[in-house]
Amino acid sequence: MKMFRIFLFFSASVLILAGCGKKKKTDNAEESVWRMNSCFTKTGILYKKSDINGKIKYYDYETKEYLTLCAKANCRHDSSECMAVYLYQNIDFMGKLGDKWYYHVMKTDEDEGAFYSCDLDGGNEKKIGSFSHGNGYAIGTVNLFYGDVCVLETEDDHFDDATGEWTGTASGIYRYHFDTGEAEVLCEEKEYMRPAYSVFGKYKNKLIYTEWDGEKNLLRQMDLDTREITSPLGNVNIVTGSVQGDTLLCSAMEDEKYELVIADLETGDQENIWTKGIASDFFWDEELKLFMIYGEESVVTEDGYTRQIFELYQYMEDGTCRLMRTGDTAKCFIPYVRVEDQLIGRDSKKGELARIKAEDFIQGSGNWEILNE
Repeated sequence: MKMFRIFLFFSASVLILAGCGKKKKTDNAEESVWRMNSCFTKTGILYKKSDINGKIKYYDYETKEYLTLCAKANCRHDSSECMAVYLYQNIDFMGKLGDKWYYHVMKTDEDEGAFYSCDLDGGNEKKIGSFSHGNGYAIGTVNLFYGDVCVLETEDDHFDDATGEWTGTASGIYRYHFDTGEAEVLCEEKEYMRPAYSVFGKYKNKLIYTEWDGEKNLLRQMDLDTREITSPLGNVNIVTGSVQGDTLLCSAMEDEKYELVIADLETGDQENIWTKGIASDFFWDEELKLFMIYGEESVVTEDGYTRQIFELYQYMEDGTCRLMRTGDTAKCFIPYVRVEDQLIGRDSKKGELARIKAEDFIQGSGNWEILNE
C-alpha cells in the first residue's frame, strides 16, 4: 500500500496510546477526531455534504475517491431511507475506530439519544447504548476517538419550567466506552451562562482542555490513567487553543492584551508572542506554521454586505510572525490537513471542505476546489 505524507492539524493530536498487559478491544484502531462537522482520520475525511439532500460522504486520500456512506444497492441517496441522508439529518458527530464508524444520534422528544456503530460502508448498524447528553460546541472543542472510547465535551441547555426561558448550560467532559456502554465522567458538570469546558485534544495520555472557573478560562491537563489534573499555564485566561502533534497553541488574554502561547508538550518549553488580536484557526507543521487573526476592521463587499477582515500570519523560526496577507473573511481558505502537495480545509463562504495545492495557497491563490463538487 502506498504510504502518504499526511499531517493532521485539526485542533487535536493524533498519537496512538502505547499500552502493555491488557489487550485492547479494538486492535490496531486508528484514532480520529470530529471537528467542524467533519471526522479526520489518517486515511481520509468524513464530512457532511450540504446539498439539496444533505448526506454523509467520505474522501479517501489514497484513491482520491468519494464514498457515500450507504450500503443499500441502487440507492438514490435522496431520502432518509438512505443511511447517508439519515446520518446527515440525525447525528451529532461520528468517528472511525478500526473497521467501524461510531456515532451519536441526537436526543429528541421521542428518543433520549444513543451511540451506534456501523460498517465503513454504512451497513450493519448496531445500537451500543444510551447517552442523553448533547454534543458540545464550545470554541475550539473537539471529540476524540481512540482505543475503544470517545472523549467529548457535553452541553445541555436548561429552561425555566414556568416561563420557558433559558437559564443556563450544564456542561461536562465524558469518556464513553464502546465495549461496555459506560459513560465515565472525567469532569463533573457545571452550569453557567456559557459552556464550562472546551476539549483541545490530547498528547500521549494527557487530555488538554479548558475549564471556566466563573471568571477565567483556565488551561487544564488531565492524566487519563490517574485522573490527576494540573494547570500548565497557571491563572492565564485562555481564549482559543489547539493541540497539534506535540505542540500546544493558545491565544491568551491579560489586561485586554493578547499573546500567542506556543508550548512543547514533550519538553515543556514555552514561547509567548504578543499579537494584535485573538489568534485562531491554527495550522502547524514542519513547513508551515500559520494562524489567523480576525480584526475589528471591515469592508463592504460587492454584494453589499459588511465583512470582517482576516489577517493570515506565518510564524518564523526566528520567533517573529510575518503577515502573509489580509482579506475578506467570507472569501478565505482555512487549512486543516496536508496530504502530499495539497491542503484540505474549509471554504469560508460556503462552509464546505475544499482542497488547494500548498504552493498555490502560499502564493495567495483563491482557486481552491470544493470537495466532490
